[in-house]
Amino acid sequence: AQDVGDDIVANCKSAIGENNNPEICTLFGFDSSGNIVFADNNTKVVYDTIFAKLKAKISRFAPNGLAQLGGDAVLKKLLQAAWITTYNTFNSSQGNSLANFVNKVMENLDKMLGKLQTNPELLEVFIKRGSYADTTLTSGLKHYNTKTTSGNDETINYKGNVTIYADGSVHISNTTDDDDYQVTMNALLERIKAKYTSVPTETLTAVFRSAQRMAFIALQNNTYDCPYGTGNNGGRVEDSSKDWGGKDNRKSDDSKIHMDQLVQMTLYYFDKLLYQTLLQ
Repeated sequence: AQDVGDDIVANCKSAIGENNNPEICTLFGFDSSGNIVFADNNTKVVYDTIFAKLKAKISRFAPNGLAQLGGDAVLKKLLQAAWITTYNTFNSSQGNSLANFVNKVMENLDKMLGKLQTNPELLEVFIKRGSYADTTLTSGLKHYNTKTTSGNDETINYKGNVTIYADGSVHISNTTDDDDYQVTMNALLERIKAKYTSVPTETLTAVFRSAQRMAFIALQNNTYDCPYGTGNNGGRVEDSSKDWGGKDNRKSDDSKIHMDQLVQMTLYYFDKLLYQTLLQ
């Protein structure tokens, strides 16, 4: 992957018709099959250009390499995982330098391929459908997109301090809403453990707890790091036809969020933190 970094940025600039130092909007969502989709067409062009260059390089230097890797489908999933990992460095729902972002994607992909040389069992995790927008994790989940939280609504009030208990669990100040939050998050963590059976449960738990904390930090700071369906707008992650308009952060939400948005924000952070943890 690293040799592609020498010319990939120039190819991406050429593909979008920009030769200076452009920014790309990296706001994203997932489709119903778990494939990444973008708000801005230029970003899709950049993503597709990276894939095409990767495939061409592999075919040129290792004619059987792509087949050995698992074909186009596996390469696409690895690229997607490397892209999501890059959101640990760059906030997702904002403009980012094309050159800096793409170079980081290639760096993460290079690390991923290197890691697979010594830990081939991780391939299953890297190419597995991400947890953000994975309906197998959220279908029937208590309080998810149902008006069953305190007050017979969907709303969680996250205003105030976030507290970490001795057992590592993450709690919000509003004790009534926290009761509902604990029920949902504890069940969600168990589903994650069942999904990633090849990853130690202590690793999954630690990453999930970090995701909970970091999601709240982003929400409370109105950080532009909200993928589709988690910003302060009417979109839902499961929307088949996505409306990319509206706020891409939580500004002016009065510290209130629907449980399904909070779940998906947590799962987004879980995805990128899990990939980052496994690359260490």
